[in-house]
This record gives sequence, structure tokens and C-alpha cells, in this order.
Amino acid sequence: MLFRLVGVALLHFVVKDLLGAKNWIACTVAVIGSALAFAVYHDPRLASGGPDWYRLGFIALAGAYLGNVYVLRGFGIVVATHALYDAMVLVALQQGE
Repeated sequence: MLFRLVGVALLHFVVKDLLGAKNWIACTVAVIGSALAFAVYHDPRLASGGPDWYRLGFIALAGAYLGNVYVLRGFGIVVATHALYDAMVLVALQQGE
């Protein structure tokens, strides 16, 4: 909810309504900005404390995907998509033990 409803909507409002950019530019900036915030929020660090660039990139791409799903399909679909991903990861982690 934080990165879709607040992040995408707020960035879109600032870029389109306050700065006067075209809608496609505002959508692009909003999705990329919220994807980067999503990645940083998910703490992509190695055990040593340094940045894990692979994980940061993966989470940023996942955030961009979810941001696009939100823009194109809406909030309910993006929540279901994220929940399905989380469930699949949990199943995969349990089978790996």
C-alpha cells in the first residue's frame, strides 16, 4: 500500500500536476521512483553490511513490475500479485529445508 497508493500516486501528482509534465512522463517517473524506494525499503544488504547489488536490482525490477501492474490494472490486482509471489517464495523456502 505504501509504495503503490502513496508512492506512485504522490510522485504522479507532483510530476504531472505540480510540474506540468505529460501523463506518460509522470507515470514513468512515479513507477521508477516507487520501485527504487521499494528496493531500498527491502534492505538489500549483505551480511557484511555492504550493498547486495544483485538483490537491489532484483527488488527494483520487482517494484517496477508491481508499479506497472498498479498503473495498468489497479490496487487490488497488484496486492494479489504481491501476495501470490510471497506465498510462492514461502513454499519454495519450506521445500528447500
